Amino acid sequence: LYLSQKKKRVRMLGHTPCTNCCALLVVALFAIVFVSAEDALNDERSFKRNRRAGEVAFQKLEMLRELIVTQQIALDTEHKNLKQNTASHQSFVELKSHVDVLQTQVEQLVNDTELESMNSVVKDAKLVTTSANSLTSNMKRTISPLQSRAYAALQVSLSLLQEFNVHNSNVADYVDAFILKDKVQLDGAISGVSEAASTMVGTDALTISQLDSLHQQVDTLASDVGTINDTILSTVVSNAKETQLFSPSTPVFRYTVFHTYSQTFSWYAENTGTSFGGVAPSSWSDGTAFADQMSNSMDDLRAFFTKRAVTGYNANVWSEEWRYAGSADSSHVAVLFRIKNTTPASITWNLYSYFYLYASWSEGFSVSINKQATDRYNSNCYPCTRVTGISVPPNAISTVIVVVGSGYPSNTRTSMLQFYFNSLQLPQGLEYVDDLPVAKSLMELII
Repeated sequence: LYLSQKKKRVRMLGHTPCTNCCALLVVALFAIVFVSAEDALNDERSFKRNRRAGEVAFQKLEMLRELIVTQQIALDTEHKNLKQNTASHQSFVELKSHVDVLQTQVEQLVNDTELESMNSVVKDAKLVTTSANSLTSNMKRTISPLQSRAYAALQVSLSLLQEFNVHNSNVADYVDAFILKDKVQLDGAISGVSEAASTMVGTDALTISQLDSLHQQVDTLASDVGTINDTILSTVVSNAKETQLFSPSTPVFRYTVFHTYSQTFSWYAENTGTSFGGVAPSSWSDGTAFADQMSNSMDDLRAFFTKRAVTGYNANVWSEEWRYAGSADSSHVAVLFRIKNTTPASITWNLYSYFYLYASWSEGFSVSINKQATDRYNSNCYPCTRVTGISVPPNAISTVIVVVGSGYPSNTRTSMLQFYFNSLQLPQGLEYVDDLPVAKSLMELII
């Protein structure tokens, strides 16, 4: 209608058809420009909407990353607790809850219709899997310390068994076999957990059920270790009740046997007494040294008395015949007891000694308690018997030392020291103490 009227008006004005075509072209161009402007405006609005959606998605991704970092810190903290106590199921439950939170957040993002691209979500979801795999790897690393602690416990049990000096060797063999059996069992359990952890860590994703399975195996392993240790301890204790550790009336002492002179190099250790109980070698064999002259340093005594014996109430400490080259050298036998008096009064212990002695070459027999002379004897006798009354102070652990030289020379000499007449059976109120490795002084008060 517009064009028809326009045409009529043009005809009325006397225009030509060419003029009419130009008018139509102008109208068409105007329509095209109007449509393009409308499209541009729509594109701008769409761009703004897309940009806002992208910003929202980016903000949510940032929140997810921050959440993952926070939860990873929490996982690390809880893992430290797990390393300190692998049997704590509560720690693992808390770890599991953190993983559940992460998975929930990821599912919410996956279902969010405002996200146009899922690639970023997938990447962030992989971070959760990585965190879980990292947890599994850390749990695997806890297996090695657990194994070390288990072996250490077994080693302690073996050491205790050796210290007990069980009289019946069959008992010792039984306990050794028992510990070996449990060690094999423990190795199998540890190997199973390690393989499970290795398999899980190698996968791209780790499910909660897999974490549960691994934790259950760790719990089982920890339980096995506890059971093994408890069983070993009860077995060792039940079979060691008659040993010195459980029966302080069982005689136990430290001793040493030593010479003093070398025909090639002269006096041993350049005649210094540091490794000879604080007395120079020449004093022992040429100067009639006695036990009360020895060092009061427990370190010196520990270095000197290096052998240990657990006996009955009689004991053959040493008996030997040896060929001598001169009067300078002598073989000496020395014994150290640690005796506890559990009463508030002194108690006398009568010790019966049997030995050989040639005092003419400046050697002697002596007994001391806490560096105080109890008996000094330097007369020739072969054999010799001696009864020494030792007064043990009240409420204290005391150190009793016995030293004797060698017998009469006749091409050979005899070194011997024995305790007889059941004199190692202590009077009531006295006990043997086997604490030389940790003793602090010659006499220690009982608190």
